[in-house]
Amino acid sequence: MSRRRSSAKERDTRAGDPQHGAHLSGSLLIAPHEKLGELLVRCGRVSPTQVDEALLQQLTSGTRTGVLLVELGAIDERDLAWALSEQFALDFIDLGRETPDPDAVALLSESAARAEAAIPVRLAGTQLVIAVADVSSDLLARLTAACGR
Repeated sequence: MSRRRSSAKERDTRAGDPQHGAHLSGSLLIAPHEKLGELLVRCGRVSPTQVDEALLQQLTSGTRTGVLLVELGAIDERDLAWALSEQFALDFIDLGRETPDPDAVALLSESAARAEAAIPVRLAGTQLVIAVADVSSDLLARLTAACGR
């Protein structure tokens, strides 16, 4: 598995949103090197003022910063998916452009895929690349158990 830009269930499984994967290594999600708001400002996707507004709202709502930035209209869901893939050093998987491989799909039961909002995309050697709706170490463990990989 490559450390950066490979893609999803890699015993090390990647997860994220159905539009992208997240880099999970072993049983732990690799910690991001940069906060989401900082990344979005650095890349010119939002202004510091927009991030500050989202952070203020986060204090009272507990909602994730990225979700708040979408709700505020600062970014769209595709921008959020891209930013999360960048933040966690993952491939961005655009399911509008990449059709899941039937061999990959067969490795995860439909019930598990639905329960985890996970879509097997392709095989990369012996590793299964999966696009998911949320990124977490717990998800890695559940997908690993479901796939046996």
